[in-house]
Amino acid sequence: MEENDRVREWGLHWGRFGKVMEGRSRMNLNGWEAMLFIGINAAM
Repeated sequence: MEENDRVREWGLHWGRFGKVMEGRSRMNLNGWEAMLFIGINAAM
């Protein structure tokens, strides 16, 4: 049961992350900033 909650939480997190990345990529985000952003989110 706890495992399902964790999976759901990650799903919500990555769904939000995907939307943010999609929005930022439309602004022609520079590659280094994108990698930094991904790195920060991966570390959390």
